[in-house]
Amino acid sequence: MRHDTGQFIVFDGIAGSGKSTLIKALKEHFAKQGKRIFDLSEWTKDHHEPPRFEDIANFDIYFTFEPTKYWVGSAIRFELSHENYSGLVHAHAFSLDRQIQYNRLIIPALVAGKTIIQDRSVSSSIVYQPIMEGGPKLEELIKLPGNTLALEFAPNHIIVTNIDAHKLVDRFKRDDDSKGLYENIEYLQQVNKRFESNWFSELFTNNGTCVHHFSTDLEIENMKQNIINLITSILK
Repeated sequence: MRHDTGQFIVFDGIAGSGKSTLIKALKEHFAKQGKRIFDLSEWTKDHHEPPRFEDIANFDIYFTFEPTKYWVGSAIRFELSHENYSGLVHAHAFSLDRQIQYNRLIIPALVAGKTIIQDRSVSSSIVYQPIMEGGPKLEELIKLPGNTLALEFAPNHIIVTNIDAHKLVDRFKRDDDSKGLYENIEYLQQVNKRFESNWFSELFTNNGTCVHHFSTDLEIENMKQNIINLITSILK
């Protein structure tokens, strides 16, 4: 159980379910409020290594994501996700990428009382990797160092985006940024059931996390306003 004073909010759900749209809406909302925002996406445009908190400690809200886009995260994005690597290889890679980012940024920021809003976390590994070909059992996955660390610093809130996997077909066709193996609709349906399962919620609630199921099957402006309302309520 965490003993820091930070607020850690994670967005998760099946690929293409609207997480990026919601997070972008929050960035715009907080920027209008005059909050000092650290955007990991912007950082990676000019840097080739993950940030250390002490170098960026003057921000109010930190927007981060997994996998990262450097070091191990780059290998995940440009090699593992497009080639035939086993679920076990994925699990080890994500765990290491996660461990590096938690040590350098996430944990120090939470200890300093900062707010972090992150796209994916150990929640994704727990859902995806045990059902991949050659993937580890859940118990083995949780014991990997980066995953154990992430559960020790479990998010205060997980926002699970909900949408029918079949509705993602058109989205993928319009999206030039191929998601590799995550475009398989049958696989996404299976993943969706895992995100919506009782055992998933219980795993995180037992670690002090509040799990929210958030519908993204809405008009985009309604969806944006709903997430702003929810996050504003959480941060109060």
